[in-house]
Amino acid sequence: MKRTFRICLLSVIVLTAILGNGLAQGQDAQEPQPTQSPQIGPREATFNEASEAFMKANELDAALLSPKYFTEARKSYQKAQQIYDQGGKLADVRKNLSKCMESLDLATRTAELCQVALKDVLAVRNEALASGLSFDQSNDFREADKKLAQAAEKVEKGDLKGTQKPGDQAAERYRKAVLQVLEKEVLPDAKKKLKNAKEAYTKEEYKQAEESLKGLE
Repeated sequence: MKRTFRICLLSVIVLTAILGNGLAQGQDAQEPQPTQSPQIGPREATFNEASEAFMKANELDAALLSPKYFTEARKSYQKAQQIYDQGGKLADVRKNLSKCMESLDLATRTAELCQVALKDVLAVRNEALASGLSFDQSNDFREADKKLAQAAEKVEKGDLKGTQKPGDQAAERYRKAVLQVLEKEVLPDAKKKLKNAKEAYTKEEYKQAEESLKGLE
């Protein structure tokens, strides 16, 4: 690819917006469906605090950025669920939920520290995800996440200097994943859509789309 990583990302975002706008013209917008507040029963009340703590941890990507503590929290939570569902003692349920909360607190703290210690590689990852590209089939993206997890494990151990190598390797893998998806999937598909649906675009949109395609080549 001739263009830089960020220019490629910008090009695909612009192109996606134009193609999506042109192909969506004439379609009716769907109204959001109202939702009802769920009824909270005894089981939900027992696990509510831990469930909310998991939500906060997930918002910080704690499963990725604090794998050790997050896994410990999940095991304690599942143990509490098992005891509850089998009619065990409520004291044992609460004991495991207490362990879960302690691990989640450590996981959250570690994830917050990673947001600072690994800010550069996380910025590359977030840019890739914000592009709207699909990385479900990307081995490079999975390998990048593994390297990021390795860097996060260094943070869990307090070894901030040790994050440099796996962090750099993760960032390089994320960039490679983006360029691979653009080259093998997005570019051919975009060319086909632009050719087959030219009448759906205004002259200005079509010109922008063509320029964005050139930015990906």
